[in-house]
Amino acid sequence: MHPCSKPGGVHARRCLIIYAVATTLGLFGCAYHQLQPLDVDDDPLPGLAEVSKDFRTDKIRVHGYHRFYDRVFAPYRQVPVRLLEIGVQDGGSLRLWTAFFPRYSHIWGLAFGAKITDSIEAPRTEIIKGDQSKKADLDNLLRVSGGDYHIVIDDGSHVPVHQVFTFLIMFPSVKPGGVYVIEDLETSFWSAHGANIYGYTIDGAGVDKGNSVVRLFQHLTNMINRQYHAAAPRDFYIMSSIEHDIAAIEFGQNCIVVYKNIESTWRNLGSGPYRLANSVNKTTSEVYANRLQRELREGFPELYADGEFRNSLRELYPNFGYSLKENFEGR
Repeated sequence: MHPCSKPGGVHARRCLIIYAVATTLGLFGCAYHQLQPLDVDDDPLPGLAEVSKDFRTDKIRVHGYHRFYDRVFAPYRQVPVRLLEIGVQDGGSLRLWTAFFPRYSHIWGLAFGAKITDSIEAPRTEIIKGDQSKKADLDNLLRVSGGDYHIVIDDGSHVPVHQVFTFLIMFPSVKPGGVYVIEDLETSFWSAHGANIYGYTIDGAGVDKGNSVVRLFQHLTNMINRQYHAAAPRDFYIMSSIEHDIAAIEFGQNCIVVYKNIESTWRNLGSGPYRLANSVNKTTSEVYANRLQRELREGFPELYADGEFRNSLRELYPNFGYSLKENFEGR
């Protein structure tokens, strides 16, 4: 008789222990495997560059966004994704998304301008006309579509102030764990006098200038890590409290990918007490925040001056436009 088959014996107990440990390790191994990031090479679906060959779009041949999107969008390719793209001309990119996400639930496009298409003749897709710089149009978009997007892509006017305004209005409608992409950051680097795009003049942009979406989101990486430098991280933000819902920011050539926290409770992860709080200078961050707010007021005056932009933002964020000190005193 095999030693392990003897009931009640020492060998039997040892075998049970070995079996239990092996089973536990197997379970942990399974869980560990499931927690690993999806390897794009394991995705049986063709990549974006391959799919795009059948569609008219500049996302690959001009911008090379497939270098990022194959990985960033991989978790959504086999699920009923809800996607919004801001900026539609002939509908080429919307057609591309219907092929790239074969199990998509619904795809919307926001179109502005005279030379736009009304439909791309694909099921569960809808083009809504509107201006991304108008909150009323964005509100209508949210009403018609229902929001709750897995993916939002801003390929609209490319105007820095429009990109910031649209992010502040639309990021709350992204699902927990979803992504928000801003394309065509090139305008944030334009410094030539009179530079313009689609009839809009780009002023005050350039490397390290205030009117730069890139510079703003570089600063927002400090907001993600506010727990390690802010005296009151729960109340610490630059533009709005929506910054606390940002889990990570990724910079690529001509695009930014913003990842939303996978659940609302995770926004508190960066707001709680810091275990090494004695290492934090309680005034440094406040000085930094107020300096940055002054920079933003100069770089994006349309957002802060009394007018449509600021009034629209204060509907969502009542403290928008006030200084950090005023925010604290108002609580």
